[in-house]
Amino acid sequence: MQLQGLMLMLFMLVIIPIIMLSSNHILFFVIISMVLFFASVRNLYALLINYEVESNETDEESLDDLETLFELDMKKFGAGVKVAKGLIIILFLVYCIFSTNYLALRVLCALIGLYWVYDIRTTMELDKNSELPKHENRLNSILFFAANAGMLIVIVSISICMLFY
Repeated sequence: MQLQGLMLMLFMLVIIPIIMLSSNHILFFVIISMVLFFASVRNLYALLINYEVESNETDEESLDDLETLFELDMKKFGAGVKVAKGLIIILFLVYCIFSTNYLALRVLCALIGLYWVYDIRTTMELDKNSELPKHENRLNSILFFAANAGMLIVIVSISICMLFY
């Protein structure tokens, strides 16, 4: 019963903000663009200086305890969170496409959206025993860099357009 109460509270902490964000499109744009802006800057910084984010590597015993306690596969849960993040980014990019009149920004949003569709597809195709891929090969690193740099350009450009026009 405690687990159901915890899940209900977590559900309400996630659903109420989503409803608030979906009711006001300006609030949605401001909050999501700030989060994506700082995430893109952090990703570009980590990629440029070749910095690996420290992973909180837990031992297998504690991971097994968590899996038995909550009765869910933590690797699948991590992949699900990554897919949800990608879908939110795609939703933001669709909003950006409809909020601008400039063809170049629309094309850039579409290309970044294609990258995130590719990222979601590769995440879903992973075997359940394999880890989520790091940006190891050169092509993935270039695509990751281009998507984050393009995201910064889109956020700044559309923010200026919305503010002054």
